[in-house]
Amino acid sequence: MKLYAVKWYRGKREFYRYTPSERPPTKTFLTPGITVD
Repeated sequence: MKLYAVKWYRGKREFYRYTPSERPPTKTFLTPGITVD
């Protein structure tokens, strides 16, 4: 079984996504109060 995606949410707002099959595999979304480095 392969990993399709990992998504992190704060409430109903997605702030981080990791999808190994996409290039680039990581995507971040601006969410007040969250900082992704």
